[in-house]
Amino acid sequence: MPSEPGMPSEPRTPSGRRVTWLAVGLFASVLLNLFLAGVVTGRLAGAGPVSEVFAPASAPAASVRELMQERFRALPLADRLRFRAAMAAHRDTLRPTGAALLRARMHVLTVLAAPTYDPQAMADALSAVREATTAAQVAMHDALVQSLGTLSPAARALLGSPLRDDGG
Repeated sequence: MPSEPGMPSEPRTPSGRRVTWLAVGLFASVLLNLFLAGVVTGRLAGAGPVSEVFAPASAPAASVRELMQERFRALPLADRLRFRAAMAAHRDTLRPTGAALLRARMHVLTVLAAPTYDPQAMADALSAVREATTAAQVAMHDALVQSLGTLSPAARALLGSPLRDDGG
């Protein structure tokens, strides 16, 4: 039977649609599996002493950082706003020192990836990381000294209370 202009010559069968959806589902499943494999591999490769070398200098261990963030969120809103405003006043100092630290760390990776290993170049690159780390820490500590002074005594007591064995 001849088909009319603009109409498909054969009607699409439900089985054809099923094959299309199966192909789309399979493709999505493969992409999801590749993504999850990358996440797992990244987590495994990011653990250990090497990751500690390249971790942000201003960030303490994850559990302590999380504890401090939790304690900070428990502060009254007025204290949080005053502290954030005081820290924001130091952005012009903190950002360049953080950027310098990142550049120093990236240079270590460049030296490491060179075709031939140069121990002196690596020692110099790691020395630059130490210097940049110190500069970033000094800038952060200066900002904290001033910003923590904006908190109420109760807020400082909450943030500074000793850690319990259960991490709280």
